[in-house]
Amino acid sequence: MLEIKGLAKTYSGGEQAVLNELAFQLAAGESAALMGASGSGKSTLLHVIGTLDSADAGQVLFEGIDLQQQNDAQRCQFRRQQLGFIFQQYNLLPTLNVLDNILFPRRLLGLSDKLSTVNELIDALDIAPLLKRWPEQLSGGQQQRVAIARALSHQPKLLLADEPTGNLDEQLSQQVMGLLSAQVEQQGCALLLVTHSREAAAHCHQHWRLHNGQAQLCERLDDAS
Repeated sequence: MLEIKGLAKTYSGGEQAVLNELAFQLAAGESAALMGASGSGKSTLLHVIGTLDSADAGQVLFEGIDLQQQNDAQRCQFRRQQLGFIFQQYNLLPTLNVLDNILFPRRLLGLSDKLSTVNELIDALDIAPLLKRWPEQLSGGQQQRVAIARALSHQPKLLLADEPTGNLDEQLSQQVMGLLSAQVEQQGCALLLVTHSREAAAHCHQHWRLHNGQAQLCERLDDAS
């Protein structure tokens, strides 16, 4: 489903290589944890795959289509229809309450508000009491859970998650990772998870370490962290 070929990205006028000939593959129904030191380019990679940033070279192939070669309208359509992105900084819309934030991706696609899956997400993430609140009234952990529900509400084919359990306690972290794993298994989507948590990474099929701009597949989780 997702194939990265020779991806390169530099900053500071080309002097700082964040991604360097990076390559890996992720199939439908698979999950991969991407680990590595802070500043190694993990979030940058997610933004490039999610078409929120562009690479200097290389290909990002989604179902055989090179997203790097698409125009802005085509990239926007990909993000709306195929992508669920869980941002590290939540990025909830401040002018919408919790329920409207969750339903926002569905409404962009003209989908019905009434769907059992949405209610299941709300129950699984324990956010039913929050539905009428505004983002500014939520704690960091509550905003994180709402952001996860929003990312999953339209049942995307590709999930990109940037530290989705970073502001959650251990019990909620396990619930969230169980929920993401269930989406991969039941919906046949693909999940790329950026995390520093070995416990979260343990839920994934593959473990990759980003080092010197390249992704290294690790046979053992200990080698990735």
